[in-house]
Amino acid sequence: MARDGLITRPVRYIISGVLTLLLLAVSVFGLVMGYGAVGKPFPGFTVLPNNVVSIIWLPEWDGFQRGIKFGDAIVAVDGVRVGKGVDLNEEIAGKRPGQEVTYSILRGGEKIELTIPVSLFTLRYYVLIFPFFIFFGLVFFGLGVAVFLMKPDLASSRAFLFFCTLAGLTLAANPEYCVTHVFMLPMFTVIMSGPSLLLFGLYFPRKHGRLKTIALIAWSITAAILALNAIFFRVPRVFIVFDTLMVINNLLCCVTAIAIIVRDFMATDDPVVRQRAKVVLFSIGVSFTGVAAVLVGTNFLRVITIYWAFIPLTFFPLSMAYAIVKHNLFDADVFIVRSSSYLAVSALVMFISLLLISGFSLALRDISGFSSEIAALGTIFIMVVVFRPLRDHVDLAIERRFFRDKYEYQRAISEAGKILGSYIELDELLGKMLDTVMDAIKIARGFILLREREGGQFKLYALRDRSGGVPDDPDPTYYRSLDYEIEGIEHPLFRRLEIEGRAIQMNDIEEMPESDPDRLPMLRLMHELEIVAVIPVLFQEELIGILGLGPKMTGAWYSSGDEEILEALMTQTAVSIENAKKVEELKRMVQIETSYHELKKLDEMKDNFLSMVSHDLRTPMTGIVAYAQIIRSGLDDLGKEEQAKYLDVIIKQSKRLTRLINNLLDIQRLEAGKMTMASDPVDLKAVIRDAREAFRALAREKDVALRRETAEEDAVVIGDRDRLDQVLVNLLSNAMKFTPPGGEVTVSLALERGDRPLARVTVADTGPGVAEELRERLFDKFQQGDKLMRDKEQGSGLGLALVRQIVERHGGEVGVKSEPGRGSEFYFTLPLPGGNISEAGEVENVEENIGG
Repeated sequence: MARDGLITRPVRYIISGVLTLLLLAVSVFGLVMGYGAVGKPFPGFTVLPNNVVSIIWLPEWDGFQRGIKFGDAIVAVDGVRVGKGVDLNEEIAGKRPGQEVTYSILRGGEKIELTIPVSLFTLRYYVLIFPFFIFFGLVFFGLGVAVFLMKPDLASSRAFLFFCTLAGLTLAANPEYCVTHVFMLPMFTVIMSGPSLLLFGLYFPRKHGRLKTIALIAWSITAAILALNAIFFRVPRVFIVFDTLMVINNLLCCVTAIAIIVRDFMATDDPVVRQRAKVVLFSIGVSFTGVAAVLVGTNFLRVITIYWAFIPLTFFPLSMAYAIVKHNLFDADVFIVRSSSYLAVSALVMFISLLLISGFSLALRDISGFSSEIAALGTIFIMVVVFRPLRDHVDLAIERRFFRDKYEYQRAISEAGKILGSYIELDELLGKMLDTVMDAIKIARGFILLREREGGQFKLYALRDRSGGVPDDPDPTYYRSLDYEIEGIEHPLFRRLEIEGRAIQMNDIEEMPESDPDRLPMLRLMHELEIVAVIPVLFQEELIGILGLGPKMTGAWYSSGDEEILEALMTQTAVSIENAKKVEELKRMVQIETSYHELKKLDEMKDNFLSMVSHDLRTPMTGIVAYAQIIRSGLDDLGKEEQAKYLDVIIKQSKRLTRLINNLLDIQRLEAGKMTMASDPVDLKAVIRDAREAFRALAREKDVALRRETAEEDAVVIGDRDRLDQVLVNLLSNAMKFTPPGGEVTVSLALERGDRPLARVTVADTGPGVAEELRERLFDKFQQGDKLMRDKEQGSGLGLALVRQIVERHGGEVGVKSEPGRGSEFYFTLPLPGGNISEAGEVENVEENIGG
C-alpha cells in the first residue's frame, strides 16, 4: 500500500469521505425539513426546540419589530402553556396569518407579555436562511478537508479539520434546529466550538506539548456544561444559565487560543512561526471587526440579521488554511499592507469629505437654499479627483515603510537580467549574477553549481561566503573556494528539483513526513551546504544547475514572490549558461581546428622547406665538390683556362650557398626583431639602375629583354639602401628565373599622389603567371613559386617572404598581379617623405633594351 506519510491515502480518503457524507446528509435533511415549513404560519420569530428564541431572524419579521429578543423563553401562547418548540409550532399552525397572538415570555427572571401577529413562512425566508447557513457550513468544512488532504500528517491540520467539521455541522444543522426542531446536533457542536479552536492553537503555529493540561481542563469544563445543558434543556430558566456558561466557556477558549498565538508571535524568532501567527492574528482582527459591525447593525440599527456575521468569520478559517498549507507568507503581508492601505485611505477620505461638506455648507447657507446638496456634489467631485493620487501616495508610503528591502531587492534582481546579455565568459557571468543576487537579497552565502555533461556530477562554479567579516567591497581573495563534486541527479534533492521544477526551501523538507526516505538525505545536504533554499536552473526541462542561497540577514524565509523572481531569473540564466557553454565549445573547436591546420601547414612547410633547403644546399655543394674533385684529380692535365672555368663555377655555387644561408639568417633576425634598419635617404632610381646593371649579363645570357621605366621626378625614400637593393634583386632574380628565352622583364617606377604619397616599384615578366588561389601564399615563408605554379628551378621559398618583411619594415606593402599564361607583376610601395607630386604615372624610357 502506497504511503505518503503516517496516514495512508486510503485512510485519509475514508476519513474525509465519511465526514463529507455526514455533512451532506445533515444539509440535505435540513433543506428538506425546512422546505416543509414553506407556506405555513409561523410566529414571526424562531425558537430552539425548548422555546428559547434563537438568533435566526430577518428585520421585517413582526416578532422582532414587536419586541422579541434573543434568549427570551416562550412559556405560553394565548394562555396555553407550551414547553417545546413543536408545541409552539402546532399552536401557531392553527392560527391564520395576521391574527394577533399573545405570548407569555420569561426574560431575565421576569414574565412579560407581547402581542404579535401570525406571519407566513414564505419561500423567500426559506432561501435567505437555509441555503445561506448550509453554504457557509460547507465552506468551513471544505477548508478543513482540503487542508487535511494536503497536509494529513500535521497535527495542526487534523486539529483544523476537527474545528471546521464542528463549525460546518453547526451551520448546516442550525436552520432546521431553530425552525422545525427535529435535529438536536447544534446543541452539542456549538458547545465544542471554542475548545476545538483552543486545541488548534496548541498545534499552530507550533506545537505546545506542555500546554495540553489547558486543553484537558477546557474539555472537562465543556463536557460538564454539555451534560448540564442536556439535562436541563427543557427547563428554560436553568438552560439559559448554562447556555450563558457555554458562551463564556467558548469565549475563554477562544481568548486563550488567541493568547497562545500572540505569545508564539512575540516569543519566537522563527520567521515561519511569526508569519503564520501574523496571518492568523490579522484574520482574527478582521473577523471580529466584521462581527462587531454585524452586531451593531443587528442590535442597534436593526437592519441586518446576526447570521451575516458568518461572512467575516469565514475569513478566519480561510486564513488559517492558507497559513497551514503555505509557509511562504510574505504574500499575506502584501494583502495585509494593501488592506491597511485601503482602510487608511477610506478613513482619510471620509474625514476630508466631512470637513469639506461642513465647510461648503457653512459657506453657502446664506447664498442658496440648497447648500447641503451643493456641498455634497462639490465634495464628491473633489474626492473623485483626489482619491486615486491620494491612494497611490499612501500605497507608496506603506510600501516603502514596510517593504523597503523587498522592494529594492526585487528591483535589483529584475535589473540583473541585463547582466545576462553583457557577459559571454561563463565564470564571469555566474560570478556577476551571484554577486547581484546576494547584494540585492542581503545574504551572506550563496553558490551556483552546474551539472557536468559527462558523469552528471554537480560541480561548483561560483561561490560567495561573506560570513567571515568580509568588507562591503571585498577582494576576490576573501571568498572561500570549495573544490568538490556533489552526487549527480540521483540525489533526491536534485531529482525533486528537476521533476517539480520549483524552488525548495529547508522548511519544505522539514515538513515532509518523517517516513519519507528522501527527507533525511535532503536535509543533510542542505545542512552541509549551509543553505536554506535551492533554486533550479532548468533548460528544456532538464536540470543543468542550481542556485543555493543561505538565510536572509533579516531572518525571514523566502516568499513565493521571491521564489518566482529567482526562478524566472534562473530560467534566463539557463539560456545564457547554455550560450556561454556553446561559445566555449566553439572557441575550443576553433582553437583545435586552427591548431590542427597550423600544425598541418607547419608540417607541410617543414617538408617543403627541408626539401627546398636540402635541394638548394645539395645543388651548389654538389657542384662545388664535383668541380673541386675534377681540378684535384686532373691538376696536372688541366690548362689554366679550364681551371679558371671550374673555379668560376665553384665561386658561383659558393655565392649561391652563401645567399641561401644569408636569407635564412635575415628572415630569422627580422622575425625576432633583431635586424636593424638604417634610416637614410635612398634614391630609388639609383637602386633600380644598379640592380639592372647587376642582371645585364644574365639577361643577355638567357636572351631576355630587360627594360627600365622610371618617372621624371626624383623618388627619394627613407630607408636602408642595402635592404632595398636586396628586395629588388630578389624580385629580378625570380623574374629572370621564370621568364623564357625571348621574353621580357620590365622594372618600372611610378609616383602616386593622394593623402599618402607613395613610390611604386614594379617588376613585370612575361613568364607563365601565377594562379589566383596561389597568389596570397607567395609571400609566406617556405612557399616555392616553382612548386606552386611552375615546375622549374627550385628555390628556398624565402626570397619573397624576405621581400615582404623588408618592405613592411619600411612602412610599405607588397603585392602581385598575374594571369596564368600572361606573365606576372610583382610590386612594392614605399611612403615618400612629404612634398608635392605634380603628376603620377609619367614614365620615361631612359634606356634601350638589353638582351633580346
